[in-house]
Amino acid sequence: MEPLNITIADLSLDTVLGEDDRRGPITLADAIIESAVLRLTRDEEYRDIQGGLHKRVGQIRDEEIRTRVAAEVEAALTAPFRQTNTYGEAKGEPVTLRSLIVKSCEEFFTQDVSEYNKPRQTKAQRFVHAAVEDAVKKELAAAIVEEKAKVVAAVRAKAADLIAQAVKEGIGR
Repeated sequence: MEPLNITIADLSLDTVLGEDDRRGPITLADAIIESAVLRLTRDEEYRDIQGGLHKRVGQIRDEEIRTRVAAEVEAALTAPFRQTNTYGEAKGEPVTLRSLIVKSCEEFFTQDVSEYNKPRQTKAQRFVHAAVEDAVKKELAAAIVEEKAKVVAAVRAKAADLIAQAVKEGIGR
């Protein structure tokens, strides 16, 4: 059997088939796409694929954004610029944002902090001291709760023995 070939000379994907009040002219391509979408979205398997496609497209988008943002951040960190005073006039030599961040961190962590009746410490020393103090407090609190539970259990056991002994002596009389 030979295949059936139909040739319509005046028909293309751009041929307007009708008008829609909201969308305007509807072409043959629009009708084919709409029909395919309706058929595919009725199929449960396609919905799973569609969800998977939607998720994958989102992942690709996020990866692309991350790549582009990382490149811009790297450029911002490494490109030299001139600092200005409050009037917008350039001052000093060109510096990078990365070097300014490093300098600020060094200054922050090495700056002396003094309080009345306390030894001089840098902010880094104070930070480490506070972290150690918090950890010790948590460990001690847990140990105290545990030991308290042991003492309560021992007192209850001893009290039960004393009550039993008193009852035994009372019945023996």
